[in-house]
Amino acid sequence: MPIAEALTSITAMIGLVKTLKDVDHDLDKGQLKSQMAQLYSDLADVKMDLVDAQQELHGKDQTIRELNERFDFQKALVEIEGFKYDSKDGRPSGLPYCPNCEVKEGKMYRLSKGDEQFSDCLNCEKTHNAAANGRVNLKSPPIERDVLVGRY
Repeated sequence: MPIAEALTSITAMIGLVKTLKDVDHDLDKGQLKSQMAQLYSDLADVKMDLVDAQQELHGKDQTIRELNERFDFQKALVEIEGFKYDSKDGRPSGLPYCPNCEVKEGKMYRLSKGDEQFSDCLNCEKTHNAAANGRVNLKSPPIERDVLVGRY
């Protein structure tokens, strides 16, 4: 985790600065240069760790935004017998989204109209007993699906 690494580097630099403060002025210039080089190196490490932390936080902020948008979208839907519809004045509007794809992939794919009773998902290729404007699980005599789509 970049933040923990940055804090560790800062702690080490504070110790080095304390050492430099207490240095005897008669100290060899070579030793002083060596300690200063170490301090510069530690500062560069801290800078890189903070840049990494900033990128990680930006990524998490983006994820939070996406989750909030998804939550707001889901909250605006109307659910009828497991099928989610867009809401218009609190009532279902248009064709529903595929419940199968929502569960399996976590994505919302709008169904395509098959006929007055059935709708098809172009993503998972499943046929659902759901039609526009909240008409779901309609009762009807068993009909071969091929007949419904015009395949005789």
